[in-house]
Amino acid sequence: TREWSRAAMEAPVVVAGMDRHLELREWTKRLEAERAERERQVFLTDIGDRLAEHRRQVAAVPFTVPEPFHFSEAGHKEDKRLARLREELRLRDQEELTFQPNAHRRAATHAAAGY
Repeated sequence: TREWSRAAMEAPVVVAGMDRHLELREWTKRLEAERAERERQVFLTDIGDRLAEHRRQVAAVPFTVPEPFHFSEAGHKEDKRLARLREELRLRDQEELTFQPNAHRRAATHAAAGY
């Protein structure tokens, strides 16, 4: 038999291909984790957890809390201003209308003439 020295026995053992084996094993674990994440997103495998969390949030505030509101006075002022402008335009148009038809006189004339 051969005698081994203590230094040779305590030295690290180099196994050919061990680094590649560990690298491939890590790569496989990473691919499996990515696949599981895609499945979780696509097939909603964790929907129960999501629903439970949603129920906890909804239970905290069971209804919409109304907040005080204020009507804007700007809209009313604008409406009043527009109404005033429309009335002014209508009155100005009325002043420009000077034509007065003779419809009533003609009807009276025709009735008197026996038409």
